[in-house]
Amino acid sequence: MLWTRQFALLAALLLLAAGLVVNALLGPLFLGVLRYHFSEPMLVQVAGMDAVGAFVAAPTALLAAWLVRRGRVGGPPLAFVPGAFAAYMTPHVVIGPEYGSLGGNNEYFFPFHAALFLLGLAVFVLAWEHIDRLQLLSGGRAVDHRHAWLLGLLAALVLVRWLPLLPEVLTGAVDDPIHAHHPAALLRHFVLVDVAIVVPGTFAAAFGLWTGAVWGRAAAYALIGFYAIAPLSFAAMAVALVVTSSPFASMPVALALFAVATVAVVAAVFAYHSLGIDRPLVVPMSWDARYGSDPDAAR
Repeated sequence: MLWTRQFALLAALLLLAAGLVVNALLGPLFLGVLRYHFSEPMLVQVAGMDAVGAFVAAPTALLAAWLVRRGRVGGPPLAFVPGAFAAYMTPHVVIGPEYGSLGGNNEYFFPFHAALFLLGLAVFVLAWEHIDRLQLLSGGRAVDHRHAWLLGLLAALVLVRWLPLLPEVLTGAVDDPIHAHHPAALLRHFVLVDVAIVVPGTFAAAFGLWTGAVWGRAAAYALIGFYAIAPLSFAAMAVALVVTSSPFASMPVALALFAVATVAVVAAVFAYHSLGIDRPLVVPMSWDARYGSDPDAAR
C-alpha cells in the first residue's frame, strides 16, 4: 500500500508537470494555438499565469516528485504547491471565457483542461494521504499558535479584499474595466473559490493548529502551498499587463502584488526549510497499526 501510494503521487506529479508545460506552450504565452474566448487584457493575464505554471509550478512538481521518489519527508508537503496551482487556476480558463461573444477555440481543449484540474486535485489528495503528520516539525504549542494567528490573518485579508465586490458580482454591475466583460471569471475566482473554499479552509487549518490537532499541521502546509503560488500568479498577471503596456495596467497594483507574492514565497521557503525536506519518510503510525511495520506487507 505504501509503495502504491508513492507511485500514484509520483505519477500524478510528473503528469501534472508535463501538462502545465504543454498548456503554456499551446497558449498565448508561446504558440497561440490555444485561443481563449477572452478580451485582450485577460489574454495577457492568462499568459502571465501560464508563465508561473511553466516556470514555477512545473519545476516544483518535478522537485516534489524527486523527493517522493527518494522517500523524503518534504515531497508530499511540497506537492501541495503545484496541486493548488492547477486546481485553483485551471477552472479560470474553462468557466471564465465569454463563449458566446468573443472568438476563440479553447472549448476544444476542455478535456485537456479537465485533466489538468483533476490532476491538481489528485496531487492534493494524494499528498494529503501520503504526508507523514508525525514528522512535521514544530517548536511547540506557542509556534502552532503563532502560525494559527498568521493563517487567520491571511483568511481575513482575503475577505477584506473581496467582500466589497460581492454586491457588484451579485447584481452584475461590475465596475472593474477588465472583469466587466468577464463576470463569470470574477464570480468563480473571487467568490466561489476564495470566499467559499479558501477562507473556510484557512480558518479550519488555523483552528486545527490552535487546538493541537495533528492534522492541523498538515493542513497548514497545504495552505502554505496555496498562499505561496496564488499571490505569485496574480502578481504575474499584473506584471504582464505592465510589460505589454496595456491601458489596464497599474504599476502600483503590480508592485503591491509582487511584494505580497515575495513575502508569501519567502515564508514558504522558510517553512519548508524548517520542515527538513530531505529527511527520510517513515511509515505513519496509522499505517503501521493497519499493515505492520514492514512497508512491503502493505502491498
